[in-house]
Amino acid sequence: MQLVGRLDAKPVGSKGGPPIVWPPGFNADIPIFNQNDGARGRAGAELERTSWSYLVVRQQVVTDVRIALEELVMALGSREPWTTTIVPLQEKNVAAAMHAYESGAEPYLVVLDATRRLVDAKLRELELGLDVSRARARLDRAVGWRIHASR
Repeated sequence: MQLVGRLDAKPVGSKGGPPIVWPPGFNADIPIFNQNDGARGRAGAELERTSWSYLVVRQQVVTDVRIALEELVMALGSREPWTTTIVPLQEKNVAAAMHAYESGAEPYLVVLDATRRLVDAKLRELELGLDVSRARARLDRAVGWRIHASR
């Protein structure tokens, strides 16, 4: 409740009476007429803003999970041919080169070259394995908990 004091000066009558009367007065807001519309409007706007913020964060989480899952699928797809085909073929090439060297058909340089190719293939396989681990970590972080067993 707000109370404001007021003092009015009013001229009274013409000749013969006191020239000015000072009547007391006050101004008060009655709470029944003050419904706090400003605060209610502000609270409604804050609720709406918070609701939209929630929806934005929720959509961002969904997007992050989808992207992380797609990255994991791509990393697994990139690693798979190296694990199943390329590295085993390079191992067979090293064995064949070693057999050819031992039989005297090829110089040792062929064995060294095949071994270098095998080491390069294994290195690439390890790099792709790291990409898979990173993608799994991103997916775990996007989901909020660990969803797979470590390999």
